[in-house]
Amino acid sequence: MSDDSESLRPRNPFLEAVGSVTIAGAQLDSSLHHLLGWIADEPTLLAYANAGSTDQLIQLCRLALAVSLTIWPDDKKAIEACLKRADDLRTRRNDVVHSLYFQVEASQHVKASKPIRKGFGYKSTNISLEEMEAVADEVQKLRDDMYVAGWNAVAVQRGGRRVPTRAEIEAAVAAAVNEAMNKAGDDSASE
Repeated sequence: MSDDSESLRPRNPFLEAVGSVTIAGAQLDSSLHHLLGWIADEPTLLAYANAGSTDQLIQLCRLALAVSLTIWPDDKKAIEACLKRADDLRTRRNDVVHSLYFQVEASQHVKASKPIRKGFGYKSTNISLEEMEAVADEVQKLRDDMYVAGWNAVAVQRGGRRVPTRAEIEAAVAAAVNEAMNKAGDDSASE
């Protein structure tokens, strides 16, 4: 029997980056499905969402948002902003996952070649592993923001409290830092 360390395949940063984007895409679909469950007044939409593509999930969320009588306008804006980001990330995820890759000479980039939809040939772009990993990171931030937007859309109706958004938290932290710096400046000036 061989040593376990000999049987392990060496790590491949390229495959890890593509895998991160692939997994992030699946997690995005799950978050969209959960968001739909929160905002849909009609449960039939959830049945249509099962095994739906990312694009279909986004469209079903938009439909639920458009016909909802219980979601406040500010909450609708927050959810729509999340859906817009989801659509952008869906496109970027598809560019990573559905491309053929070639190493670009003397570069940290790979050439991603994706078949042209309803046409002939390929669309090629250079992309780095860091850019691929950034897509996965952005999906995680979006998932957090979607959770907050979905929660806030239904919290009051269900007897809960609203959760501060990322922007509200960042503004509060910036204000606290400014206040601490001003106080430190005042303390040093009085000495």
